[in-house]
Amino acid sequence: MKQKLEFSSEVFQQVMKHFSVVDSFKGKWELEALKHSKHLKELRKIATIESIGSSTRIEGATLTDGEVEKLLKSVKISKLDTREQQEVVGHYNTLQIILDNYNDIVYQNDMFINFTESY
Repeated sequence: MKQKLEFSSEVFQQVMKHFSVVDSFKGKWELEALKHSKHLKELRKIATIESIGSSTRIEGATLTDGEVEKLLKSVKISKLDTREQQEVVGHYNTLQIILDNYNDIVYQNDMFINFTESY
């Protein structure tokens, strides 16, 4: 059995006032999310570069984070000159796959090794 709520005009106005506050908050929230999105993208970029630099240095590479960033900006190169450059691009491609598909990935022990070996 459905019942219809009936309000006096004063109560109706108060309810609408509260709805407008909620609605304006939603708009501000979306604006804040958009502003923070730019910061999150920049943080992701920095974290990616530092992670790749650290990971490849553990394996013996000597590229600095600045050199890693420069290399990744020119990743369209068809032939990479050194093993270090190949490892950096391999790590970058692996991180991109993970970041783009993290919700769908079924994690297994050796999958990350297989990712980097395929590049």
